[in-house]
Amino acid sequence: MGKRVKGLSEVIGFIILLIIALAILVPLGFYLTSLPTKQEQAQENAESYKALAAQQISEFQPVYNPQSPSPVLPPVYLTYTDGSLYFILTSSKNPPIPVVVKAYLIEYGNNWLVEKTNLVVTSTTVNSTYANTYKAIEIPLTSIYKLNPANIKAVAILTNLGNIIYAYPPTYIPLPSVKPEAIFISTNTLSICILKNPKFELICKCLYLIDLAKQLGTNTLTFWLSSFSYLTAPPGRDYLKLDLSWYGPIAFCGSSSSCLAKFEGYFNGSFSHAYIKIDGNISNAYFIVPRSTFPTLLLTQRNVIINGIAQNIIFTDSLVNNACIINATNINICVGSPSCLVIKDAVNANLHITNSTGCIVFNGTFKGYVYGVYEQKSGKGISISGCIDNGSLIGNITSIKLTSGEGINGCIASAHEIKINSATISGSIASGKIEACETEGEIELGELANGKVVVEGANGYVTTSQNTIVKFLPNPNSFLDKTSVRLFSGIIDGKLNFINDCLELCNLLSPVIISIPPSALNMDDNNGYIKTLGYVITPIKIRFSLQLVNPTNVTEVFTQMPIAIKVSADFQPNSLFTHNCFLGSTTVQLSPPLVLQPFSSENQTFTVSIPVTLINKPQIQNLKSPCINCFQIQYIELTIGLRSTSGYTFTTTILVTPNQIITYPQT
Repeated sequence: MGKRVKGLSEVIGFIILLIIALAILVPLGFYLTSLPTKQEQAQENAESYKALAAQQISEFQPVYNPQSPSPVLPPVYLTYTDGSLYFILTSSKNPPIPVVVKAYLIEYGNNWLVEKTNLVVTSTTVNSTYANTYKAIEIPLTSIYKLNPANIKAVAILTNLGNIIYAYPPTYIPLPSVKPEAIFISTNTLSICILKNPKFELICKCLYLIDLAKQLGTNTLTFWLSSFSYLTAPPGRDYLKLDLSWYGPIAFCGSSSSCLAKFEGYFNGSFSHAYIKIDGNISNAYFIVPRSTFPTLLLTQRNVIINGIAQNIIFTDSLVNNACIINATNINICVGSPSCLVIKDAVNANLHITNSTGCIVFNGTFKGYVYGVYEQKSGKGISISGCIDNGSLIGNITSIKLTSGEGINGCIASAHEIKINSATISGSIASGKIEACETEGEIELGELANGKVVVEGANGYVTTSQNTIVKFLPNPNSFLDKTSVRLFSGIIDGKLNFINDCLELCNLLSPVIISIPPSALNMDDNNGYIKTLGYVITPIKIRFSLQLVNPTNVTEVFTQMPIAIKVSADFQPNSLFTHNCFLGSTTVQLSPPLVLQPFSSENQTFTVSIPVTLINKPQIQNLKSPCINCFQIQYIELTIGLRSTSGYTFTTTILVTPNQIITYPQT
């Protein structure tokens, strides 16, 4: 008989099975009972959202003190006056809780109007000042939405956190004490004397620019539209030396080339529709790329490409491509609708992210909604990825990469690297190294060291150093027109090297006006050689006296005198009188400056030459007629201004008639 095999009894097996079940079910029960319910989760999210919304409301509420007649102003003061809504940043800083205005609520007559918007309230979107003191965002409601201000009873805003905030009256804003800037300017018509009338001179020979100025007895020359004059290097030289002010287009003629001419020296002034390359140090620059209505008609995209070490960079509604900014400091940024935005190693960041998709790695605190679920994370090496509906981030950032959405706004103390591609940006950066920043819109540079700037169809102004190189490029959108700059107004002082071309002194777009400093009326500073046939107009030379009164206790210093003149005259070409008026303008540099002491008055006499900038009604039948300079002045309208170092301009306008006709009032 075989042996009986013993096994576990049923009781022992049941006990073992019970122990295993208890080991699993007891911890699971504790875990399940410790989880908050959906109602509790929703309540927690609502409480966090409510706290954030309440904090946002406090940013708009003045704090009243019974012992003070005026309240303490909040970070953002919302006020409505004279048809405009103002977001006044009382401390010139961004609000602690980011504010995005989703709608304007306007009580108009008996109805409430809801006008949708997406305004981000930050210091980078400031577009105005209030009471000449406070930075503000001005929204002209009446002009935008075609409203009658008399029918507007109240204005409020709807924020991104659901707050409805009403605009306060402007009476709570304490206005600063403004010094009484008031300078009185007057002139006596008897003191105005025309020393030289403008003359139309036909130049039929080749001669030096300096010789032409001496021959006509003036250092200011207007080359008229019907001219066919060219300025080139003198015989035996391959460069053109220039030291003069230039107003008009910069255009070339000659053989085609990828570079029409190269200039080295000072190129300081404003320009429009320019195609140039700048290589060197720039002390001040501003570029704006006009948005074309028909971009498909352009052979090339208009933009500005910037490389260099920059100071005080300001972006204003700029579409930025392929930008890399290294070692940036003091960053106030508002980036909307990014296709790609990368920020690496950012310190002391305070950012708000709206409806954006991407990934963030940071050390700090994040509060907001990701995929519609509220999240609050704090610590080091925290990672958040996905669609961030609405969130705020405070701390140090290891990396941010956003690929789509409404964007990001806020401030950062410094960042090792910022990369922007196909994103609209408004903001400022104190300093940083810019690499391949291609922009449309507006960008301002306080300084650019070792800079390389390519300007393609942009407007703006630039101030360069002595050794800056400027290359003039042909307009790629025109095969015939070789206008490199449609209009330039400024100083050209340096050496211009041609590449089989010469500089045009005439253009269908505008006259060319040249003014040579008295100290530069020599061949060493200006060796230009004029070729072929053309008309030159000499300026009108006048003398006048000004009576100046300073009734304030402030010393005023004037450095510039802007002058505009309108001359109405009867010309007599071909023995037939034709009425015309020609216009002139200039800005006289006062050297030494005019100083007006407090509570004083002075009489000053000035002699100025005003170049002719426009013939208003060019009905002259024959410009070649010797009678072209036979005209009789009917009246002169003269506007004279004085521009102070504080930025104020005081003006006076006077009407002068050559004949004193005396009449008496009728009874």
